[in-house]
Amino acid sequence: MIRNEKRAKRNGRILTATAWTVLASSILGLYLYNKTPDMSQKKAKENTVLVQESDLEKYVNQITKFIDERYSIYNHGKTLNSKRKKEIATYVYEAANEFDVPLRDYMAIISKESRFTNKLGDLKYLDKENPSKSDHSEGYIQMRINTQRWVFKKMKKEGIKGLPDKLPGSIIPFIRLQFRMSAWYFKHCLEKSNGNIEEATSKYNRGHNSDKQNKEYLRRVKEEKKIINDYMSPSL
Repeated sequence: MIRNEKRAKRNGRILTATAWTVLASSILGLYLYNKTPDMSQKKAKENTVLVQESDLEKYVNQITKFIDERYSIYNHGKTLNSKRKKEIATYVYEAANEFDVPLRDYMAIISKESRFTNKLGDLKYLDKENPSKSDHSEGYIQMRINTQRWVFKKMKKEGIKGLPDKLPGSIIPFIRLQFRMSAWYFKHCLEKSNGNIEEATSKYNRGHNSDKQNKEYLRRVKEEKKIINDYMSPSL
């Protein structure tokens, strides 16, 4: 009897021992410690990750098709290579999510600005002899130099991670940085406009302190959004 009781106690200690489990998810970014989920919890967790990965893939695929069409029209039938299109689509999606801006409105602005062409713009403000005085626009986001400096400074002040130590001399090679900066700026414009999409879009174009509207710009952004809606599933 005593021997059986000892064996039972040992078994009890084994059965009640704490298991340390770490469940890592690249989508959710969650780490759970000191908890062993039962099989139903684990299965639900796996299903959640699979659904989110599936949605991300759908978003990227649909954004890629839109980018391809708009780029091709602007560049006389030329196309981006598959790797670059997917890269742009992923960065656009990630930036919109990171700074919580409406994806379709954000995409419409970028498409209006550049048709997803990584280029220099507003060249009348480009000072080749004294580049530090230039205020031309750059990249897919067509952000003016002085605005870049202001946005980057604000983002660093907010402690946003993943930024370079200094703003590059040109943001054209830094594609992910471009979209993060522009999505942050659009969010800032939305906050200054109390969430009004049209006013925020206008501020993105005219400057965050401007109350003037460029009706032609707004009209063309709305046209881009209509085209986006044709490419994007209503459920996404």
